[in-house]
Amino acid sequence: GMVGGALSWAVCVEGSLHEAEALAEKALASGAEPGLEDHPALIEPLRTRGRLCVEGGDLRGAETALERWVMLAESCRRSRALISAAALARVWVSEGRLDDATEAAAAARAFLPPDVDSPLFGVLDGLDARIALLQGDVDRVKAITDAMPASVSRGRLEARLELAKREPDAALTVLERCVPETPPEQVDVLMLRARC
Repeated sequence: GMVGGALSWAVCVEGSLHEAEALAEKALASGAEPGLEDHPALIEPLRTRGRLCVEGGDLRGAETALERWVMLAESCRRSRALISAAALARVWVSEGRLDDATEAAAAARAFLPPDVDSPLFGVLDGLDARIALLQGDVDRVKAITDAMPASVSRGRLEARLELAKREPDAALTVLERCVPETPPEQVDVLMLRARC
């Protein structure tokens, strides 16, 4: 069960959601046994459960799984704790709980020393920009995106910023420079083009 739990996230990312759910739930059932509640092997199945809950629209279930994921990951690896706190912040962004999302994003940032050169900071910059965009803080979004390296993520944020400023032509110009590499990026870029 526990070994399958470690595989559950890889299977989930591949898109085999039913198989991922079966593997994760079996591992989490094993983790309910006395003495195994805080086992590090539960980190991946909790992450899988959180993702599957988001996919199914169960944001409350996602929140429960990801909060436990944060707690377990904190005790194991700081980078993993950062990612889990960021995932929780994204769930709260989806729920419109921007104050909670801001707190979770700040907590995530605290997991890495500021002098470390980590791509994880880029993930958090994107998250901060999304929150600022929803708060209507256009200047903050521009400051964050200007400091980001050129990437599809930056382009998508810049397009959203132009749309927030009611500049669809400028957003389309930004999107023309975006070369999405993954299916989610392709879908997002197409959705942004449609909004333009």
